Amino acid sequence: MTAYLVPPVTILMSWAMLGEVPGAIAVLGGALCLVGVVVARKSSTP
Repeated sequence: MTAYLVPPVTILMSWAMLGEVPGAIAVLGGALCLVGVVVARKSSTP
């Protein structure tokens, strides 16, 4: 589960240390990927 936290933590670190601000499309794409992971890992109960 912690492997899913690496990209968001990296973005936060690059923002804090280097002043890099991710674009809106990058944030939207990351959020979409995380939603996909949640949906894929969700257990389906009949």
